[in-house]
Amino acid sequence: MAESSWVKIRLHRDGSTRVVDSRAAYTLIQLKAATYLEGQLPAAAPVQTITFPPNTRRLIGITTCHGKKFLEQAEVQRQTWVPLCAAHGIDVRFFLGKSERPAREDEVYLDVGDGYAGLPAKVQAMFAWSVAQGYDYTLKTDDDVYIIPERLDRVPVAPHDFVGRFRVPSGGYPAEYASGFAYWLSKRAAEVVSKSQLNSDWAEDRWVANVLAIAGIYGMSDWTSYVAPCPPVLPDVISRCGVNVAAVFCQFNAAQLYRMHAIFKGRPLVSPPTTLVQAPRYTCTIEELMQPHKDTMPNRPEHARATQ
Repeated sequence: MAESSWVKIRLHRDGSTRVVDSRAAYTLIQLKAATYLEGQLPAAAPVQTITFPPNTRRLIGITTCHGKKFLEQAEVQRQTWVPLCAAHGIDVRFFLGKSERPAREDEVYLDVGDGYAGLPAKVQAMFAWSVAQGYDYTLKTDDDVYIIPERLDRVPVAPHDFVGRFRVPSGGYPAEYASGFAYWLSKRAAEVVSKSQLNSDWAEDRWVANVLAIAGIYGMSDWTSYVAPCPPVLPDVISRCGVNVAAVFCQFNAAQLYRMHAIFKGRPLVSPPTTLVQAPRYTCTIEELMQPHKDTMPNRPEHARATQ
């Protein structure tokens, strides 16, 4: 049936009858927002409505470090979207390496280095902490990320173990991996990561995906909820284009994080139906995992200074 065909539905909220595109009608009916009246509906449409079961314990784990730039970005997150998470039952913690500075109430100091090359060890320790604290799902994210908690509360994740915005394999390692700015691990997957062997890779996101592949845990990709423009895009551009319905956006400095909040804090909730697509199931072995990476670590001098 052509996508442009039309059907009648009755919206549950106000009882009115509307004539809408068949695929939109299908989505509204799947979301239990409307009743089908007449016409023809497609046999299938890309829609995914599974979110989190009630009482699911969720943690947003923000990896950051003691460098001035990163502490400033983390502070803006505290002043903008982080306080909104509590209303949706989502906890937030900032994870840093060792330091002589006393930790703040929402900070967790891990017994690892604080530089960029040590990020896999930091993320591993973060997931070990989340498992020990009894979280069912943990979203790993960064200090340059803006999140809309009301939307994040509705993204499809459960019952899957590994969800994010997947990209093709790189560095000589076989598995596709979720971009490190935002991916969910279940308690089961987080426990695997917490106990897995580190290698020489500097990219924590692809190390995580490859150790999960060894354990037979594969990802589900969501290209609607998580946005990573490359090259980075200014907040005002994001607000005017189709990606503005996402829940997680990345690659902002402190001023841009403030601007994202000014733009999105008063917007009505938009939760488009999201399809989770199974990422290709590339296998990985311990031997492949322990091979040296075949690319170069980005030059991140600000991370090096953060450890001094």
